Amino acid sequence: MKEQIRELMDFLDASKSVFHAVKYLCDLLDRNGYVHLDSGDDWELVPGGKYYVTRQAASLIAFRIPEGKPKGFMMSASHSDRPTFKIKENGELENKYIRLATERYGGMIMSTWLDRPLSIAGRALVETENGIESRLVSIDRDLLMIPSVAIHMDRTVNDGKKWNPAVDLLPLLGGKDAAGKLEKLLEEAAGGKILGSDLYLTIRQKASVWGMDGEYISSAALDDLECVWGCTRGFLAAQGSKAIDVLCVFDSEEVGSNSVQGAAST
Repeated sequence: MKEQIRELMDFLDASKSVFHAVKYLCDLLDRNGYVHLDSGDDWELVPGGKYYVTRQAASLIAFRIPEGKPKGFMMSASHSDRPTFKIKENGELENKYIRLATERYGGMIMSTWLDRPLSIAGRALVETENGIESRLVSIDRDLLMIPSVAIHMDRTVNDGKKWNPAVDLLPLLGGKDAAGKLEKLLEEAAGGKILGSDLYLTIRQKASVWGMDGEYISSAALDDLECVWGCTRGFLAAQGSKAIDVLCVFDSEEVGSNSVQGAAST
């Protein structure tokens, strides 16, 4: 397998959530000599300097200052988020079994979420001895599933199905004995008491190369993380520009979004 394909697959597999994707990019920029800037500080930029800034751990802008007088900007941009299901706070729904209350995020093909192992990833605000910390969370096990019902319970399923996400696509966590166990599992993963969280369903299947000659690649979140990776590798590989080179990774798939970390934000 070509090295650039392996690198892409490693990035895809590591990007369990938008926060994990941006953390992976930040680590890559650190290794390449980029300096992290705080958006609340006064910046002292120098010719030849390499920098990046993040917002809410979900968006990132990196840039390089040329040695001479800058001649404009050279920019590439993509988005770090992907269609998924956000888990609601205190989301356990108890009946004869435990399901999780979720809300749909982004435009998705709903059928692709059915009948496959899922887990949970995102970030949590954790109470620690040093105050409140934001920590990444990823449960590394097959934990949930959104199951289809047997065909004799819905004879029209092969004629086209319209799902109600709030009813038909709630992930199954376990039997009645699973009640209350998820909070403990998440706090063990986060390393402390969770005060708030942004947690999402994540698909467990890893990125794969397939086809008779290995000509195809498939992965969860391929749209748009392959563009993020392509822009990032191109940005890092570029040399000798007389412009200010800029890499933008926004947490909003709508171009021009006015969300707090979108392309049209401050």
